[in-house]
Amino acid sequence: MKKIIFSLMSIVLALGLVVGATGALYSDDAEITGLTFSTGNADLQMTQVTMGHWYSDDASAAELNVTFPDDLYPGYEGSWGSPDGAIYLGNWSNSPINLAVSATVTSYTEDVAVLDDTIQMAMAWGGDCDNMGVGTGFHTLSWWQTHSHDLFTYVSGSADPVTCGFIPNDHSGGYGGYSKALKFFLKVPSSAGNEIADGTASFNIHFDAIQIAP
Repeated sequence: MKKIIFSLMSIVLALGLVVGATGALYSDDAEITGLTFSTGNADLQMTQVTMGHWYSDDASAAELNVTFPDDLYPGYEGSWGSPDGAIYLGNWSNSPINLAVSATVTSYTEDVAVLDDTIQMAMAWGGDCDNMGVGTGFHTLSWWQTHSHDLFTYVSGSADPVTCGFIPNDHSGGYGGYSKALKFFLKVPSSAGNEIADGTASFNIHFDAIQIAP
């Protein structure tokens, strides 16, 4: 009986040595250091082709050489008449993204109360799709103050939405490759009369740009 007990104890000790040995393997580690990444941005800028300078934030009408007429009259319809006749909105994003742009009239002031319900404004832009044939349509200045109108966005079903729609991030093509020409048009209904005489108005046009996928 004693011999059997000693044999069992020997088996238990042997198993303990085997189990203990599994936790004594070689090990090592390595680490990569200094990994970095950065984020891009959405960067809408403005220029007028005769100016030779891009504005990254706000710009005045004088800086962009935008001169609306001073002598509107009932029945008038025409476009801003600078040497170039258009401003350019450009996509200077560091990221390879496309921008959709909308416009709203802000900070509007007038000295003849009916002007913003009478004078109408439209914006139109160029591109291979229709050579300044795409536009917002005419809306009163009061409408423009309460509505945000999409300018450059995805054109559903277009054969070339990059050209006809949003502004692509492609700096290889100068003004045409990553910008859109934008024209302003004013119209005074022929039904207007003395109620708008001797009036002046001042306003800003605010552009919002947002990233959009093709």
